[in-house]
Amino acid sequence: MAVRLFSAHVSFDVGGIDLDAFPAVMEQYLLRTRHTLELEGVAMRLVQRGFPEDDTAHFVRAVCRWGGYPGIAGRVLKSNDAHKIRRALLGAVDALAEGDGHAPRRALESINAIRGLGTPSFASKHLRFLDPATCPVLDRLVARNYGYPLTPHGYELYATDCGNIARALRVAGKANPVPTRTNSWAAADVDAVLFALIKSWTPGGLGTP
Repeated sequence: MAVRLFSAHVSFDVGGIDLDAFPAVMEQYLLRTRHTLELEGVAMRLVQRGFPEDDTAHFVRAVCRWGGYPGIAGRVLKSNDAHKIRRALLGAVDALAEGDGHAPRRALESINAIRGLGTPSFASKHLRFLDPATCPVLDRLVARNYGYPLTPHGYELYATDCGNIARALRVAGKANPVPTRTNSWAAADVDAVLFALIKSWTPGGLGTP
């Protein structure tokens, strides 16, 4: 069955592919992105430990490196003291714990207190690791291809749509190649597939947006 996203701003078919294709595209994404699952584990441990400042600085560097622009981390760590970064991340985690449909927007607004991460590009990359179940990445590439505004509201819309597709994949019983989520799908996984489609990281013959 074809997947269509609906929001206040967006209505489109996801690459002309159906739910059956999502696992194969996700496999391609995992092959082409380094340290994604390792970094999810790092973020989980940081949340559990309350963001020790030295480990939090390492996390910021790792996320920026994962996102392809390691130099951003240097500017962020120079422009914000460690306490401010820790407070913003804790605020984001608290917002996400509330679990309602506005939680991703509130979490992004907390992260945006950190100077230099972008609003929302690299801010949402941090959220993606803090809560993969709920949080995708909204950067200029995704915004340009799918029409989401680069604002907290646009991020909320995108997170909602990714969550809806994740639920559809779970209901359809589609296996997820992410080892920690074989019987489930996260919003971050749907975002990964949509990003892979933009980049044409697909098995032969699948359409792109």
